[in-house]
Amino acid sequence: ELLSDNKKEMGITEINRKLHMGFSTIHRILTTLKYRGYIVQNQQTSKYMLGTKLFILGCKVQNTTNLIKVVTPFLQRLSQTTNETINFSFSLG
Repeated sequence: ELLSDNKKEMGITEINRKLHMGFSTIHRILTTLKYRGYIVQNQQTSKYMLGTKLFILGCKVQNTTNLIKVVTPFLQRLSQTTNETINFSFSLG
């Protein structure tokens, strides 16, 4: 969240000032996020910024939201017709 609130790249020292966490803890977290593609590190400045994986995940959530909007009227009608509670679930991935 800190990286998304900030408009520019952030280094470990800046992150430390904002979060008041130890440098080694911050480094471990950033290393994991970088490995998983959630953040990228500028090779010239060694600072971090959000990666594209978060955008991809956001698109999946958007698709889920659209699906729920489409399905809801049908589920409501089915519930009214059958006088039963209707549950809807699906698997992502």
